[in-house]
Amino acid sequence: MIGLPRASITSISDNNSNCLYAGTYNGIHKMNLTSGEWTYLGLNDFVVISEAAKNDSLLFAGTDQNGFFRSSDYGVTWERTAFDSNLSVNSLILQQDGSLILASRDVYITDDNGSTFHNLTNGKYGSFFGSIEVNSRGDMFISNSTGVYKRSNGSTEFAKIFSGGISGIEVNDEDSIFISQRNGGIFRSGNNGASWQRVYQGDARAVFITKNQELLTSIFNEGLIQSNDDGASWNNISSDLKGSQYVSAFAEDKNGIIYAGTYYGLFRTKVPITDIKEVIDLPADFGLYQNYPNPFNPRTVIEYSLPEAGSVSLRVYDLLGKAAAILVDEEQPTGRHSVEFDGAELSSGIYFYQLRVGEFIQSKKMVLMK
Repeated sequence: MIGLPRASITSISDNNSNCLYAGTYNGIHKMNLTSGEWTYLGLNDFVVISEAAKNDSLLFAGTDQNGFFRSSDYGVTWERTAFDSNLSVNSLILQQDGSLILASRDVYITDDNGSTFHNLTNGKYGSFFGSIEVNSRGDMFISNSTGVYKRSNGSTEFAKIFSGGISGIEVNDEDSIFISQRNGGIFRSGNNGASWQRVYQGDARAVFITKNQELLTSIFNEGLIQSNDDGASWNNISSDLKGSQYVSAFAEDKNGIIYAGTYYGLFRTKVPITDIKEVIDLPADFGLYQNYPNPFNPRTVIEYSLPEAGSVSLRVYDLLGKAAAILVDEEQPTGRHSVEFDGAELSSGIYFYQLRVGEFIQSKKMVLMK
């Protein structure tokens, strides 16, 4: 058993050493790849949605609407950095020179471990960025709900190279760019974003390139698929990881094992990649978790846990207490459950979602921002 019992995985990463890190709805965890032992590192009051490790002792964690944290003692204690404590850090990458790039309301860079931050976008290209990638030439790619933008190495300005919101960006060793798009599929550009080719049609939730240059992507209603030829052909390697159990994050350890994070827990591949091994347990308690992403536009995922089967009601209300949507109203079995909420027909603002199962009632707040 190597998994995280009752944990919803929001992000996973490795430090090219002997550790794997996982962000969850209740803090951050670390796994020793030799022993398989997991250690809880704290931040239990926060939804950790991104993380990076410069080494085993110097760690960074981005949260949902609670800023950016740093630990210099192996995760024993954490301190806030100088980053705005009200912002989310949706993703971050550690560059070879030691600097960190953060995707948030804008895109920021810090070269002093979070003591100071430089804004790279300054509101010029929209807001609430989600993905970051840098190719071998030093060109940077960022995304938000309006599209994908590229900044050539040596430039200070970004230019749009793809229109529409996406769910992930990856660049391979030959600097081909791959993006995943919900209800759009997988797109490839071999000329640095000048033109694009759709290489797979589907509801693509995440994309990942392994060290062996294999292309992996999570398709919502199909499962985990793999390509060894830049998307010319595909194989389904796990039809179980689909629907509410789709993969939202990937990582690869030093041994070539691929880890897949879902709202139901952590999975890993066998080597060579042929299938997926489940590494989760059933929930012990009722629980309603913070929606992700939040703020959202227009879709977000709400996840909850049921330690026993029961009649489940999950509803969305506006500030006046008027029901805006009925998401679930049925008998459901024990386990982790998630549902996607689409607020396309609603106005921007604050909403509440409430879970009722027997005598258990819990509500949380979410923000629709169009």
